Amino acid sequence: MERKEIIISDIIKAAECENLCSKYTVSDKWEIVDYETKDIKGRGILASCRTHPEKIEINPNLTGWYKIYLGIVSEDGYNALEIKLTSDEFSHVVRPGNIDPFINWNHFEIIEESFYRAADLTNEIITIEKPFKGMSYTASLMFIRFVPMSDTEVKEYIEKQNSLKHKKMYAHMDTDFTWFDQVDLNNIHDYCRAIYNMKDSDVKIFAQEVFLDFENEALNELPKNLVTRRPFGDEVYASMRDVRWRNQEVNRDAIVKEQVEYAHKHNMEFFAAKRVSFSDGVVPYANIKGFKFLREHPECRCESRDGKSLFYLSYAYPVFQDFVVNKLKELALLGVDGITLIFTRGLFVAFEKPVRDLFEAKYGKNEDIRKLPSSDKRVGEIKSLAMKDFFIKLRKAVNDAAKEIGKDYIKIYVTAYSNIDDFKNEGVDVADLSKDKLIDGFIQSNMTVWEETEDILDENGLIDLDKYTKKAETQFIIKRAHYNELNRILQSMDEYDRIAKEYGVDYFSEIQWENSVQPEEFMKCAEKLLTSGCSNIALWDSYPHRVSRLCEWYITSKLGSLEHIKELKENKENYRRIHKVLKYSGEDMSLHNPNWYG
Repeated sequence: MERKEIIISDIIKAAECENLCSKYTVSDKWEIVDYETKDIKGRGILASCRTHPEKIEINPNLTGWYKIYLGIVSEDGYNALEIKLTSDEFSHVVRPGNIDPFINWNHFEIIEESFYRAADLTNEIITIEKPFKGMSYTASLMFIRFVPMSDTEVKEYIEKQNSLKHKKMYAHMDTDFTWFDQVDLNNIHDYCRAIYNMKDSDVKIFAQEVFLDFENEALNELPKNLVTRRPFGDEVYASMRDVRWRNQEVNRDAIVKEQVEYAHKHNMEFFAAKRVSFSDGVVPYANIKGFKFLREHPECRCESRDGKSLFYLSYAYPVFQDFVVNKLKELALLGVDGITLIFTRGLFVAFEKPVRDLFEAKYGKNEDIRKLPSSDKRVGEIKSLAMKDFFIKLRKAVNDAAKEIGKDYIKIYVTAYSNIDDFKNEGVDVADLSKDKLIDGFIQSNMTVWEETEDILDENGLIDLDKYTKKAETQFIIKRAHYNELNRILQSMDEYDRIAKEYGVDYFSEIQWENSVQPEEFMKCAEKLLTSGCSNIALWDSYPHRVSRLCEWYITSKLGSLEHIKELKENKENYRRIHKVLKYSGEDMSLHNPNWYG
């Protein structure tokens, strides 16, 4: 019997959930949305940001393999739906990918249809619910499309899912709390769900930022009535403080060990990533000020050219190097496959006394490093020299940790600036570190930092410190930028590639940030990088931002090789369709969006 494409356009009827729905927006029910497009007409479900309806189940009564597509609207800025098949170990949080949630809202003039997955639907029931209510999301589902697969398609699909030859990508998870708002974490194993959602991708290395113990202690000091300065709402840092892995029964170490084992089960390596810029505010944007080490060693701060004590701690001080090395060794002892040091945020070394002493010891007292512009190669040379002792200590500590736990080797990566010279100017010389086997790889990010010295140079091309101080009164001098223009990456690619090949280290280059361009552009970007000298692709903010946006993950999860990209380009499957909404909640909106974008 020939199987045909099936569309469930009336979600309420299919789920037999009339008693869980209402035509009004009420706190404990799904809202019924009557909708109509050119091709589809039906009833969808919507849970507004302040509602928490019960989960619903749909039995499609299908046998055999199908491709599954989901049709959702983005009625509010934050939009997420949790979905799971019976046989799934974890659910998947899915979000629309066509808008920037911080800019547009009430975007209900379209239904976005995205490829969700392929599966054998025999005896499968689909569970749908609104995600964990740590933050105010809107959840919607207008329809589900099932497209039957031939035996040949199924065989090819399974072979590709089981193949390891394309597993070359590095996927970074931005901090260890950014998804607490999306999922309910009830036990240690629940922390593996992000890895599970990547199991059929080209991801080789899953890198998760992990809090160190002193940061967790600082979080526990947060007041119960905390009010944050972030636009996300107060729930974020409350979640950080109260999340279960900071309870005594479920601790960080146990979770990371579980994640390492689970990543290996799914043919991935697990890296513990850490932002190595430590400052007076332990957590960015939070109300936490200081921690024990800073209170005991206030002398370890970075110092500006004109002698001001800065927000950040300096790696030029041996006592601070030792502090960080000991904390990172704790992560290595958990059995991770690698540690990634994230150098794309903040400062690490500046013009404090140990740096000035190093410069004077090499170049004498006739010149002052504080007056040399960053374009002077001696600045980067001396800053990198100040940082190198830290890497020497870290390499030894990580090697010692590997021996203690019976592991062959633990890698050390660094996340670098897009511009290799800017990175060295700030104190990290990847060529020197790679040559001396102190690092095993680097990720070229799309960020960079530079010093704006316009109008503060004297007639000899040196920094006029009085002008420097005066300029800082009205504008920032040290600047940081995110670039999504591919040319910014390509400018340093040849040099990064040369270093990687000459010294035998790994090199990943980062494609644009999530939700910054249309999904097709990520494929074009990766293809250009892989044909221009980069060996592997890296994804920042890979979870929850990329993985949950299905139309984006469909492409970005398969960028491990040019061969896979070629297959994506040749694949005529429509990973995303946009349906213009003609009627919504019974109202004709075919001519314009009644909300006028707010």
